[in-house]
Amino acid sequence: MMMKARRVLKTAVAGVTNRTKDGKYITFLDYDEIPYEWLRDELLAIQKEFDLKQLYVFKSGSDNHHVICFEKMNREDYEKILHRSSCDPGYKKIPWAWGKRVSTLRISEKRGTVPKFLEIIDRDAIPMRELSSAHIKFFSKYYTVPLPLGMGDGEEELIMARYRI
Repeated sequence: MMMKARRVLKTAVAGVTNRTKDGKYITFLDYDEIPYEWLRDELLAIQKEFDLKQLYVFKSGSDNHHVICFEKMNREDYEKILHRSSCDPGYKKIPWAWGKRVSTLRISEKRGTVPKFLEIIDRDAIPMRELSSAHIKFFSKYYTVPLPLGMGDGEEELIMARYRI
């Protein structure tokens, strides 16, 4: 009989979820161990394929990155983007494995590293979707990132998360 070793979760970290108050989602992607040149090429393709205006990229480790798009969409559209990406396979499974149906990006320290804003990948397009004002407000203050172009939804409430890694 084979037994699986179970990882002991010790460190508590804080994060932000991608669900909005009205039941929509913004795009969160978490990439591990992928060269930035590959990531950037993929993001440009995803941006064009799904008609996304601005992608905010954060460096979360040596070859690790978080990507955010503040445009709101339904769960099915977010899942298409998530599954089209080559982001961390575990990250793709977590929303279903834990039953909350939300994706979370870490904002606190993990192994001595805190995510840092890197760049905005901007496409010359008019944003067609409404933006999450609560997420924009949080990320613009927490990371001092430039504000995205487009109409916000006026919401203030954000769903935060604490979890162990």
